[in-house]
Amino acid sequence: MFHLYYGNDLRGLARVLGERLGDADADRLLTPAVVLIPQTGMRRWLEIELAEQRGVVANVDFKLPGEFVADVLRAANPALPERSGFDRDVLRWRLLPLLAEIAAEPLGAPVAHYLGGDGAALKRLQLARELAAAFERYQAYRRPLLAAWENDAEPHDWQAELWRRLVRASAEPSRAQLLGDYLRRYDRAATPPGLPPRVSVFGCLNVSPDVLRLLGVVARHVEVDAYLPTPCREYWGDQRDLRERLRAGESPLAEPDQPLLASLGRVGREFFEQVFSYEEIQPASETLVVREPSRATLLGRIQADVLELRCAHAEPGSVAADDSLRVHRCDSPLREVQVLRDRLLARFERDATLRPRD
Repeated sequence: MFHLYYGNDLRGLARVLGERLGDADADRLLTPAVVLIPQTGMRRWLEIELAEQRGVVANVDFKLPGEFVADVLRAANPALPERSGFDRDVLRWRLLPLLAEIAAEPLGAPVAHYLGGDGAALKRLQLARELAAAFERYQAYRRPLLAAWENDAEPHDWQAELWRRLVRASAEPSRAQLLGDYLRRYDRAATPPGLPPRVSVFGCLNVSPDVLRLLGVVARHVEVDAYLPTPCREYWGDQRDLRERLRAGESPLAEPDQPLLASLGRVGREFFEQVFSYEEIQPASETLVVREPSRATLLGRIQADVLELRCAHAEPGSVAADDSLRVHRCDSPLREVQVLRDRLLARFERDATLRPRD
């Protein structure tokens, strides 16, 4: 089953996670709890938060979503090598000779033009590095495109031809091929091997649609708990900024959507649009975990408006001056960091209860 916990209270979500981890059956107490986190900074914060709530945190296996996907694909395909030839760090070295090869052919004229002149070797290395990063993203987000390329689509595209040569020269399938096979094989009846009793997904808002589909498939066989921070209690997958509404043919005079969510929350909005479309996952339960913001400050009022999906219009002079929200105009990225450092140090000196992890 897939259990969905969402809301604006990150500590509340961590509390629910701690309670769920503490409910493990006696026969699996020695089995590590698998918790997916978006990056290592979140792991450190979560370890401290769980330890303070529960007294101790132990036997928890924190993984990035990509690491978990690699583990389940390897469990389903035991013959796979420990290091894939389609990983970014390996891929760039495989691309290096292929770029020289394709640049000598009529198809690779754009590559030859880019590499021409002095510094061709350095340019080829840089291009291989960028293409390796692009192909890694394609495997996560553009699986249908890669499948079409492998079936000889776009025969005059040098990038598509590069991918075909990579696949033909490889003794193993790409991650995109493995993931597609996994989703087809285990979508309904068969039980995937190597799954833990429960998978907890904490704060992962940047996973690809394919990873979300994989979690939906896994949830048909084991428990999957997803803890998703969101600033709004309502569905906000349909929020659009002015440019998007104009492209859709809507009147610029129509009532605007919540401006902060529409203009600054595009990545989160697209993710929640996927989650609450119920196409990739079908939650057995949905639990809202909310902390009501105090409206005593400007920042609190903005947070409350976002939470309720309100588009507030303040009258002149109706907002009291406070420093809960600040905008600094800086002339360079270095100056931005310097100002941020100075403001943080000032906060620590002013408030003895404030800690760096806050």
